[in-house]
Amino acid sequence: MSLRPRLLSPLRYKASSTPYWTSVTPKRVRSEWSDDEKPLVFVIIPHFNMGEYRHRTIDSVLASTYSKIEIIVVDDCSTDRHSQSVLDSIGKSSSRVDIHIVRCLANIGLSAARNFGIRKARVKYILTIDVEDMVINDFVEVGVNALEKNTNILS
Repeated sequence: MSLRPRLLSPLRYKASSTPYWTSVTPKRVRSEWSDDEKPLVFVIIPHFNMGEYRHRTIDSVLASTYSKIEIIVVDDCSTDRHSQSVLDSIGKSSSRVDIHIVRCLANIGLSAARNFGIRKARVKYILTIDVEDMVINDFVEVGVNALEKNTNILS
């Protein structure tokens, strides 16, 4: 028996050029409630000088299969003009979802901006996502269904 270590060959892996979630067909989740009975979910999105990503993030939330969503975009004193114009256009846009723009008086940082938005939301369920995040269209509905069915995890 030889005690020499075996040489390992390098792992060969070629990454795909498209994200995996673009090829996944989401399953339709059946909700047990009518639209009036559904709990409201606030989506908190802190923002600082990342206007080029904002529309993609908000569009992924707007594509949600869950209908009772409101979005709070917390502007952490963005300084670039592009971010400010994107926020202004979002505030004026009309959609099925209410979008609130909350502006901080000073740059307080990502965590504090997120917490500032959370304090503005007085609801049972809050989802926080960052500017570069996207959610699949049944993400909120699956989450709310799971939390409503398993009330013991909310304690």
